Amino acid sequence: MAVLNKMTNKTKNSGETLIEILVSTVILITVVTSAFVFLNRGVATNLGLTNRIIAIEIAREGLEAVRNIRDTNWLKYSGDRRAKWLCVDEQGEDTCSGINVTAIDIPGFYRAEFSEDDKRYYIEEPDVGSELLDLANNSAGYENFQLFETSSGRLVHDNVDNTPTIFYRQIELIPETNALNEEKLKVISRVQWSEVNTYPSTVLETHLFDFYERDAY
Repeated sequence: MAVLNKMTNKTKNSGETLIEILVSTVILITVVTSAFVFLNRGVATNLGLTNRIIAIEIAREGLEAVRNIRDTNWLKYSGDRRAKWLCVDEQGEDTCSGINVTAIDIPGFYRAEFSEDDKRYYIEEPDVGSELLDLANNSAGYENFQLFETSSGRLVHDNVDNTPTIFYRQIELIPETNALNEEKLKVISRVQWSEVNTYPSTVLETHLFDFYERDAY
């Protein structure tokens, strides 16, 4: 009888041990899986935040590019800044032809580029007609606004011998007249990029005036 009780207890102990092992294994798998899920989410979140910070800086550069052009024109065309405070020299030329506040009748989409030779920014309109930047729906001409990284780390629109990035920047220029009958230029800098199945974007805006034209400040 004593032998039978010992065998029964041994069988129960073996069964309990097996169940404990199975439960422990399930718990371990659950913990490890959860840890990997949280780790992946953390990495994705960190990458998303990094891309957004970069995008904000790229958009800010777009605004500063147009402001730089205005300031340059104030000095370069000081004798005729009334008519040329927002005109744009074509890169490689020395004529103020192209964009000016009175010549733009409808909103236009442009690229901002820095010239290493001239040490100044230029605005250029893509040769192919473009629409409001929308990567999700492949808006017309969206590829014209992709940014490429040079060997020195600068982001440009020139794709020759440069590395493509996930970022696209589009500058929208909208001429307006305010309540004081002052001409102004609304500058909108849009940056969009591609992540996993998503196309986040950031938009910055500023208004530029010809301050020398104002009677009071």
